Amino acid sequence: MHDLERLVVIEDLRRLMARYVYLADHQRWTDMAGLFTTDGTFTPRLVDGSTVASCAAVNRSPTPRPAAWAPARP
Repeated sequence: MHDLERLVVIEDLRRLMARYVYLADHQRWTDMAGLFTTDGTFTPRLVDGSTVASCAAVNRSPTPRPAAWAPARP
């Protein structure tokens, strides 16, 4: 992997992590599910450990990922 490719991957991961944290902070679970592959799973939990929702339920009615979420490429 060349240095430029490595930097692009690092930036893509940084943006993905930022979106993940933002969506989690705002409890936007359906939008958060769009960050995962269709066969991925995620069960958000509140501080007390109770379950908020699951991706299995979200995946039954998928919403398209906004184009703005696509990683920027040089």
